[in-house]
Amino acid sequence: MGQAYARGYLKENIIATIDGAIALVEKHDINGHAAALRWTAYHSVLEPDLGDAIVIAASSVTQLHSNLEYIKQGPLPSEVAEAMDKIYSEIAGSEFPYHY
Repeated sequence: MGQAYARGYLKENIIATIDGAIALVEKHDINGHAAALRWTAYHSVLEPDLGDAIVIAASSVTQLHSNLEYIKQGPLPSEVAEAMDKIYSEIAGSEFPYHY
């Protein structure tokens, strides 16, 4: 499975886009994991009024607590949220095929 994921995700355009996003969030003292959770919670197309929600998974209680703490930090700075919105358009067509 590791090789399949590597072929799906370790592409130059995806790595470059992720590196740029990591550099931007680090300027705001946010790590990549926190940025992803906060973007999903506050900036994605999810509609809580329609019952949409995030399922938080963790491999330990400590990780669960850190995931919840990241989300409690609230929305991302606008510069970060806008950059995260652009990521998909930059890597569109390079996504890992989840359905074969």
